[in-house]
Amino acid sequence: MTTANEEELAVSSWDHSSTIYTIHNTAQNILSKKCNLQGHTAPVWATLAYRSRNHYITASADKSIKIWNGEKCTKTVMGHTDVVRSLCKVPTIGFLSASNDNSVILWDEHGNQLTTLIGHTAFVYQVAALTPQTWFSVGEDRSLRIWRGTA
Repeated sequence: MTTANEEELAVSSWDHSSTIYTIHNTAQNILSKKCNLQGHTAPVWATLAYRSRNHYITASADKSIKIWNGEKCTKTVMGHTDVVRSLCKVPTIGFLSASNDNSVILWDEHGNQLTTLIGHTAFVYQVAALTPQTWFSVGEDRSLRIWRGTA
């Protein structure tokens, strides 16, 4: 479960989908279902709100990343060779993905692969961006990697 943005909650699921909820009142726990993102063939591990209120990106155990406009999948991108575990925005560039294939991939905002970051020796669990040129990843190899680059 992740906050898609300040007004939405994204729940990634083992049922191969992700559900987006609108948060109406946090004090009273009032939510309403906004949309359901269906199309992956394995559990969804991460959901990211992206670009605007109706754009999302999902990452799955089916090794794919899907880009959504509302409930419509507009693009499926392949680049990893194993489960995709984590996603994060990279301001002004696009987004990062982390995978069980020991890699981190930088994508542009349209889902075009820009570069693959190699250095972990086991599954990569999480990615985060501090700035457009400074990114972090942590993995099962017990390492925290700091990546610096430009796209």
